[in-house]
Amino acid sequence: MRRAKEKDPASLDAWECAHRGWGHIQQGTRKDNEKARSFLRKAIELDPDYAEAFAWLALTHYLDIVLQTTDSVQQSIAEMQRAAQAAVERSPDSVTVQITLGWYHMVTGQRGKAIAAFERAIQVNPSNPHAYAHLGLCVALAGSSDEAIAKIQTAIRLSPRDYEMHIFFHAMGLAHFVAGRFEEAAEWSQRGVERKPTNAYHHAVVAASHAHLGRMSEAQVALEEALRLQPGLCEDSVRLTYAVAAPSFLDRLIEGLRKAGMKE
Repeated sequence: MRRAKEKDPASLDAWECAHRGWGHIQQGTRKDNEKARSFLRKAIELDPDYAEAFAWLALTHYLDIVLQTTDSVQQSIAEMQRAAQAAVERSPDSVTVQITLGWYHMVTGQRGKAIAAFERAIQVNPSNPHAYAHLGLCVALAGSSDEAIAKIQTAIRLSPRDYEMHIFFHAMGLAHFVAGRFEEAAEWSQRGVERKPTNAYHHAVVAASHAHLGRMSEAQVALEEALRLQPGLCEDSVRLTYAVAAPSFLDRLIEGLRKAGMKE
């Protein structure tokens, strides 16, 4: 069946534009990210007080950074900050806004502020699974495995069929990885791969976990897929993506990726 031609943003209202943009963000590709930005800018043009549109616009800049599709990381960080701040100014009590603010603090290495933003999201809506999942991911990177697992389990319990379940599984994999439980880390990260096979970092954690277990053929296959999806994956990009992580976690992850074959 031929795919219907996507409507021009000019023909849509602000809500439709913003949610079309969000849909493209979910695809996680450079092309979709560019389309998302177009829809979100139109949504903001139509409704300058649309906080969630600013928050999702900030996420497009975050994706530029982690997908390595930006010509300037610092420029993308500055653009993300501006959009996130605009979102906060319009609706500081929005869960979406606080989660986005948390991601901004994560990519800039401000762990305490990131945790505070995710905790604020939970205060706003104690039943929001994404707030718990993102807090769990951040806490895992900080090195608190058991606390992170408890948060992620809450997220899964609140929304067992969530559209972002791959993030929940990725966070759980990281929580086990930081504790040195590589078998569990590989299993949970593989579940993330199965939910979203286009995410290079899901494959990367699988690769590092297998490498630490001495399963070099599995590690190499996973790393090859990660590099196919993101050819520029390297130590610098890993450290930037997990900027809030404890040094011991980063060293262990990079060691595993090097064992699997990642170049310096």
